[in-house]
Amino acid sequence: MPGPGELPSIYIGNVDPNTTIKELVDKIKAGAIESVKIVPEKQCAFVRFVDPVAAASFLKGTTTNPIVVHERTLRTAWAKPSPIRPEVLKAVANGATRNVYVGNVDDSITEESLRDDFSQFGEIDTINVLYEKKIAFVHFAQIYSAMTAIANLSNDERYAGRRISYGKDRCNRGVLQLIAAAAGVPPSAIDPTTLKLKAPPSRFPPPGAGLQSSLPSSTVPRAAGIPVAGPRRPGVPVAVPHPGYATPIVVPASAVPPTVPPSAVPPNVSVVAPPEAVPRSIYFGNVHPETTCQEIFDVLKGLILQVKIMPEKKCAFANFVDPADAQIFHRIASTGDFTLHGNSVKVGWGKPMPLTPEVHQALLRGVTRNVYIGGIDAAFSAERAVKDLSAYGIVEKFDVIAEKHIAFAHMDSVQNAMKAVAAFRSDPQWMKYKLNYGKDRCTRAG
Repeated sequence: MPGPGELPSIYIGNVDPNTTIKELVDKIKAGAIESVKIVPEKQCAFVRFVDPVAAASFLKGTTTNPIVVHERTLRTAWAKPSPIRPEVLKAVANGATRNVYVGNVDDSITEESLRDDFSQFGEIDTINVLYEKKIAFVHFAQIYSAMTAIANLSNDERYAGRRISYGKDRCNRGVLQLIAAAAGVPPSAIDPTTLKLKAPPSRFPPPGAGLQSSLPSSTVPRAAGIPVAGPRRPGVPVAVPHPGYATPIVVPASAVPPTVPPSAVPPNVSVVAPPEAVPRSIYFGNVHPETTCQEIFDVLKGLILQVKIMPEKKCAFANFVDPADAQIFHRIASTGDFTLHGNSVKVGWGKPMPLTPEVHQALLRGVTRNVYIGGIDAAFSAERAVKDLSAYGIVEKFDVIAEKHIAFAHMDSVQNAMKAVAAFRSDPQWMKYKLNYGKDRCTRAG
């Protein structure tokens, strides 16, 4: 998962140097994209998604069903998130996409003229002109390019009288469209509230033998040698290949309404878990009972969700926000002698801690486990502050910068920091201070 000011990125390897943006993007249906960049000399590419769930869905789907472009099987993995322009993040929050919609199109507008006019703002993915509807769509490789194009061409006399705005990203197919595509029917044939077929198409098997509006979870279209899908469990794919259906499709679990039963999901649709299912938790074994949270945080690097020590079991767990940071730490710590509080510690993978929607959204807003306290004066007591904060969790480190009139309280988890800030903002003794979130000290450089 990305940190503040970042969006989730996927690395794609073994890319043919002659691959185009369109050829690569044609293979992506998981969700809206912020940018696509192909690096021919390194035979790789990077895709940055708008939504972490979409990124996780894409990675999960390409792991089980690898992408093939130019007869090459592509490799996918999490890429290290990189900072993104603040104006792009703000625009995305307001509905910006990399697709520019052009209205009131007539015969004077052609694909060639659109390419000439729009290519000056960035690399173009696809251009689609629909004369019968008098509209056109120009998909860029990056949202920033679309933003620049709209800002400039909206005031261009050549486009006077034509509405120019954002269209839907062609990679962002909603769950209704995905299920319709899986069943081989138009979206209008799917009930939007239940996501079941309104009426089985005539080419489908008869009731009791195939997909229908009241399909039991144990009854799906089957062919010789093909297993039957059982009830869906969170994060467990339920795709069952069948000659009557299209290529397997992956959708994030968060896109499927809770009212939709497993039986309503077509057999070739895999429902994948959200980002918390990605390994991000590190296990420490043989931990000295007197080891402190601060000692563990001192050796970590990356945005941290939580550190939990279990003295009675001589173990501890560190949960990272970004799975890539967890991978790097695990690789380094597990290849050598790792010591904590004088003990040689065993490092392995732990079971991922569930990431609640509340915490997920908070992370996207820039929340960390570091509580910022501004406007402190000579009367401010660090000892009292630690005591008050300890009611919500462990304060692993507390720093006072008197000359700047600020202090930082590093909590043991993001959730505990959120609880403390929420409580203190309504506490008369704390309302005189500015409370916010600072940078996690584990994200330090070097």
